[in-house]
Amino acid sequence: MRAQQTVGDGGDHDGEPDRQQVGRAGEIDILRLRAMIMIIIVAGWPGPQDASYKPSHVQVLPGHHPTQAETWPRLIGRVLQPVFGGADPALGHIKFDRGHDRLPDDLLETLACCLWSVNAAAMATQHIPACAKLSPMLTGLAARIATFLGLSREEKAAPAFADVVEGMDKRFGNRLQLPPLTGAVLASAKRPALAI
Repeated sequence: MRAQQTVGDGGDHDGEPDRQQVGRAGEIDILRLRAMIMIIIVAGWPGPQDASYKPSHVQVLPGHHPTQAETWPRLIGRVLQPVFGGADPALGHIKFDRGHDRLPDDLLETLACCLWSVNAAAMATQHIPACAKLSPMLTGLAARIATFLGLSREEKAAPAFADVVEGMDKRFGNRLQLPPLTGAVLASAKRPALAI
């Protein structure tokens, strides 16, 4: 994934957005995406299948629930599908200020959140038989995101990416009752091999 870096100042100085900018994602949308993901993950909990687990007052989205339709894995999929899925993913249209000579840290941090979250959602649904229909969609979405990103070795090793993945694993893995995901997430973010 390479973000386009050809945006102007975003307006024509009369209060109206630039015609090129309408319908395009920008840097502020990256921050919004990360905020949505974090809200969902913070609100997540494994679900009632473990009677000994007592969720906090903010953990209102189960991994699965027999009577509650909305779950945190499903919401992660619903948030990330329009951004990374389909023939023309929204993230492919993101535009940045021309001053960037590499992917900005905000973008790398958000991509780390996206990749960790979709892998966490896929893992959570794989361990719950009632989520059999949701699991393949999330697993496929995780693979599409990893392929779409195609991060370089330097980008994956950058603190803005690697430290965020590790931090999410440490902060949320246990509370969502997930195995460590850092190694798998970092390995999945490899740049795809070029066909010769």
